[in-house]
Amino acid sequence: MKDRGRNKKLTGGLLVLVVFCVVLLLKDRITPQGTGAFGTEQTQDRDRMVELHNVWLVEAEEEVLTVLHDGEKHQYRLETPVQTPLADCIVDITLEKGKVTALAVKQDSIEAKVLRIGEDYVELEGYGCLALEDDSRVYRLYGEITEKTWNDVLVGYTTSSFVLADNKICAALIQRPVEVTGIRVLLQTSSYGGYYHETLECGSDGSFYLSDGSGKTEWLDGGEQVVITVELVEKYGGRIYLGTEAPDGKLSLYNVRRAIGVPSYRGTLEVAVRNGKLIVINELSMEEYLYGVLPSEMPDSFGMEALKAQAVCARSYACNQLLANRYCAYGAHVDDSMNCQVYQNYGETEGSVEAVKDTFGKVLTQDGTCITAYYFSCSYGHTSDSYDIWGENSGTRLEGVAQAEEGEVKALTTTKKFVKYLDSDREWYDEDSVWFRWNTIVGTELDERILERLQERQKAVPDMILCLAEETKEGMRFEQGEVTEFGTLEDIIIVERADSGVITKLLLVGSEASYLIQKEYNIRYVLAPLNAVYLKDGSTSNQMNLLPSAYFTVEKKENYFSIRGGGYGHGAGMSQYGAKYLASQGAEYEEILMHYYRNTELSCLYQD
Repeated sequence: MKDRGRNKKLTGGLLVLVVFCVVLLLKDRITPQGTGAFGTEQTQDRDRMVELHNVWLVEAEEEVLTVLHDGEKHQYRLETPVQTPLADCIVDITLEKGKVTALAVKQDSIEAKVLRIGEDYVELEGYGCLALEDDSRVYRLYGEITEKTWNDVLVGYTTSSFVLADNKICAALIQRPVEVTGIRVLLQTSSYGGYYHETLECGSDGSFYLSDGSGKTEWLDGGEQVVITVELVEKYGGRIYLGTEAPDGKLSLYNVRRAIGVPSYRGTLEVAVRNGKLIVINELSMEEYLYGVLPSEMPDSFGMEALKAQAVCARSYACNQLLANRYCAYGAHVDDSMNCQVYQNYGETEGSVEAVKDTFGKVLTQDGTCITAYYFSCSYGHTSDSYDIWGENSGTRLEGVAQAEEGEVKALTTTKKFVKYLDSDREWYDEDSVWFRWNTIVGTELDERILERLQERQKAVPDMILCLAEETKEGMRFEQGEVTEFGTLEDIIIVERADSGVITKLLLVGSEASYLIQKEYNIRYVLAPLNAVYLKDGSTSNQMNLLPSAYFTVEKKENYFSIRGGGYGHGAGMSQYGAKYLASQGAEYEEILMHYYRNTELSCLYQD
């Protein structure tokens, strides 16, 4: 068993600040190229001294200095030619009257695995938490050198080096693109109740260890359990690593409950203290991660080809989640809940492992880029473009696909067309699901909750919940404003449908105020039924947190509203019940994927 080392790499030795103070008396000056701090704004303030920190020095040769700052290159003249050309480093420069009077070159750098990125610090393996300078910068050095943000510095990998000054990080240099191999999963408490654990009870069937990551290691026998507390983690230096002796061994968390009972995890567990409690990160290979995702997302009974299609979707989705880096403050790429993909809610199965192995490394790409391969449970007979569900910044735009043998249908943008399609007696790919058709009623019981949920969604996405400002002959005018009242629900008006039939804009008319709700999730959240939802087979579902889908129609009755729709989930990408049907008809997983994801191709995530 190899202990985790400190992985220190000093590329510049001790911190060296080489300061060139140059008094410039030249009358001429090269005009800065571009705008911003070096351009037109600086020209206006050329009589005052300006200090620019942590800019990328492209080149300093003879009398000309070229730097990259705020995304643009700028040039200045040096009075005294440099004796030795300088290039490719981080510098601070001082400008007086638009001329460089001082230049500080920062040469001390380290390279280590990134464990966590906070607002004003970065935690590096072997170095702990290092503060960021106020004007810290991030530069990507491969390809065309560009300035990036701290969100582009990926946790869990060693693709970046860090330039130091006075024991603070002044710049991160992204040296190479990420070659995705492993993934870091933030594990929630029982029943997915949050990220902060009071204690952890951990054990394994075989030998396992506790380590501080730098040499201090304690071994325990199989069958033993250890209780991890905040005090124990602090005793180990603020972070504990747990792993097994056997390469394919698993660690169990006995006081964390999932649908399977006690969950077990491959790879290693990292436990750290945050806010006086514990957070847990499971680090393992991408392929092993998928072993635990598939059983939680699709049962083996759906068929091997459907499972293989699911494996490719899950791998593609996970890759994009990893690169998004949105859990970097916790030191993770994804969490184990529906926020990302459900992981280890059910145990691994033979079918899930086989499906992952048979599609090893396969992802869906479009124009050479891995797409976010969305998927959901059951369609009502048509899927949606991801643009219509999340908007233009949600990822790769995909075409909607009709789930009928005769191919695509015309746009279902009107309620009349939608209802005709909904009530068609054709054979459907998804009709085996109980959620294929459903109905419910909404009445005054929702009045109070509608107000609460409108307020919640407006706080989260203020531009998606708009207030009705006025109604004229020309139409209705909406504006952003605080949701303070609603009153009694008087009407539900479908304002806009996408081509697939999904409702993208819905007006809720209250006795005291009316609001326009945009995007399917917000619509489903605000209209989550308190009454039973009646399913296709006559069964019911109660106390749902979301309306089953945004593919529905509304009929106003005397004392209530009847809502009738179909499908379960957001509706973008692959329908899992549709994949099951296609697999049952002999389709191979590649055919299933090409059916749902137009203009894509299969590629390998890993380099040879």
